[in-house]
Amino acid sequence: MKRNVSKTELIIRLILGIIMLLTSFTDVLEDKLIDLVLLFLGSVLIVSAIIRFCPLYFFLGLNTNKPKKTKMY
Repeated sequence: MKRNVSKTELIIRLILGIIMLLTSFTDVLEDKLIDLVLLFLGSVLIVSAIIRFCPLYFFLGLNTNKPKKTKMY
């Protein structure tokens, strides 16, 4: 598995995932279906941020993780 998630996207995914999980665990929303969807999406975002691989990006051929350019002296 090659990394296809950049560092900035990793931070964004972690923040959004934590917000979704906290919203799911607290009773802010009354609908249980929305709570389950937020729980699932938040978990997926956190896992994809931790392993720095997004399966959807793989199938779409996207890659936001650009390799660092090495300087030749």
